[in-house]
Amino acid sequence: MWFKRGFYILGARLIADGADTPEKIWTDILPHIEVDMKNGMVAPINRDIMLSAAERAGDLKMAKKLLKYFDQKETGRRKLFD
Repeated sequence: MWFKRGFYILGARLIADGADTPEKIWTDILPHIEVDMKNGMVAPINRDIMLSAAERAGDLKMAKKLLKYFDQKETGRRKLFD
């Protein structure tokens, strides 16, 4: 589990930092991200990095899903402290 998360965290960072082949890297990491999204357990990574990676790879549909996912998580955290 930690290996796949480390894998897609690294991949997202490479893409966000300007990798030459963002689409290829995204294709490799996307299945792992999707599984963790379904389980509500996306690795704790800066949301801007994940969103940037999705956008640079041209996957605007997943960028929207990730934004919604991160917004829901943030809303849940706020409710804990209200």
